[in-house]
Amino acid sequence: MSSGAPPKTISVLLVEDSPLDGRLLLEAIRSSMKAGEVVVQSVKTLAAAKAELQKFSFSCVLLDLGLPDGRGTGNVSALRAIDKTAAIIVLTGLDDERSATESLKLGAQDYLIKGETDGEKLMKLIRHAVQRNRQTNQLEVQRDSTFFDASHDRVTLLPNRSLFLDRAQMLLASSRLQDSNFGLAYLVVEGIDAAKAQYGAGVADELVQRIAQVMSETLRSSDTLARVEFSEFALMLQPSANAATLAARAELMRDRVENLRSVGNCSVELKLKFGIALRHADESMEHLYDQAQRDSKLAKATLTAAPSADAAVAEMLPAVAADGLQMIAKWLPWADIGSGRCLGLSFAPEWADGAPLLQTQTLSMTEAVELTLSSAQAMASQWRDWKAAGLNPPLVALKLPAAALRSTDFVPQLRALLEGFGLPANLVQLEIEESAFKDGGSYLEALTALHGMGYLLCMDGDGSADMALSDMVRVPVGSYKLSHSFLTMLLEEGLQGPSRRFLMAVLGAAQALGATLVAGSVDTREALTALQLVGVPLMQGQAISPLLTSEAAPAVWNTTLKLA
Repeated sequence: MSSGAPPKTISVLLVEDSPLDGRLLLEAIRSSMKAGEVVVQSVKTLAAAKAELQKFSFSCVLLDLGLPDGRGTGNVSALRAIDKTAAIIVLTGLDDERSATESLKLGAQDYLIKGETDGEKLMKLIRHAVQRNRQTNQLEVQRDSTFFDASHDRVTLLPNRSLFLDRAQMLLASSRLQDSNFGLAYLVVEGIDAAKAQYGAGVADELVQRIAQVMSETLRSSDTLARVEFSEFALMLQPSANAATLAARAELMRDRVENLRSVGNCSVELKLKFGIALRHADESMEHLYDQAQRDSKLAKATLTAAPSADAAVAEMLPAVAADGLQMIAKWLPWADIGSGRCLGLSFAPEWADGAPLLQTQTLSMTEAVELTLSSAQAMASQWRDWKAAGLNPPLVALKLPAAALRSTDFVPQLRALLEGFGLPANLVQLEIEESAFKDGGSYLEALTALHGMGYLLCMDGDGSADMALSDMVRVPVGSYKLSHSFLTMLLEEGLQGPSRRFLMAVLGAAQALGATLVAGSVDTREALTALQLVGVPLMQGQAISPLLTSEAAPAVWNTTLKLA
């Protein structure tokens, strides 16, 4: 149909078996058809609709949910499987709005109740559906491309360090449940730096590609080989294997790599060293990775540092003057809505007068650094007290103002402080203002350093629809947090406006990037129900749990939260 239509003409496929309903719809938009704004092809069965979509490209499909050969939301899935570029508007009766709502979850853009056939409103509905569907499709294409770029090495196209650790984390968890073997190997190729210095970066990249190729030739389809640093690789076998199997595979790779004598007309001399780490009862993924790295005899800093003394931590902290007010520790849990299980605690301290400690928008760099370090000290001290009491605290989150990242001393100070209390980086989530991720320059070094140290980064978003996927992948983000203002906008639109479409796009992007989506400020049953309907998995707020004192917080760790 689209092949003969003018560029701005909207091509519509009407799938309706009722002659009366079909005639009413066509009459409603007849003036638009005469003006050349829209062309319509009508069919009466799902099979005929499939055939049309396979032959032609339509801008929009008006789809009845009750057809002779297909009923219900399955009609939406059937047509979406053939062509996702066509926007779908579901046609439904007054008594079946629930099915229409379910259709939105399956990819339909909107729904129309039969009988509401005002021509102007119908054309507006069609135009908006086509526009939103086009934007969503563009976002999906960008998401797939961005995910690959963010999770793979640019030169070798192998998985990068982040993707490797994500896969390894899942296999480690599986091995614990099944009490099976799990291990990984860390491989270091010596000689690439020398080739780069002698022949240039182009030859070095070609050499790395050849190394990746010969190493990959030893793999099965289920194995994972990643390039984790400039001249370093990591190997994981699936199903997981013992040390002997890993060593045999690494030695085979070593033989192949060391047999490379030249790239083009350039002579090279390569050596490969490797280290192996196997799972023990309570070891973390970071510990295993670190162990394999050390065993490869790499002279590199490890992911964790030795704890410093409390006195050293105290000397590092600046004095914080707050008009004599005392800081009161408070904690706000976030939960998995499906299970009601508490997954972590956001540290939300207050001054004695009840005011939040961090008003991030008004802080200078010096104030942001001082207040954040003071909050970090209080959080880490309480975490240590819980551990000393025999408790097992979950993930803890700390709000981190973008202003603090402008200080060159802040990141090493924060790391030293938290490690001084024995708080591991992989148990700390840093909730950082979205503005820091949007800025590709001034904050990037600090964000990259924090991620490299093993801290989990959460983009504390403002919910603005101008957020680009590049903001989420410039530095790997573990989670994205929706703001109170965005949630308010979503509810005001009744889940039918552009905010819902944006939210669905962010959910899809987060899933593709291996991140999670968290809704903050979920304070009412209305908000909780709405977010459950659109599939937001994690939430926090008064409808989940009130702010807790340090004494009350442990009670929520091992219980199912009763949602308000």
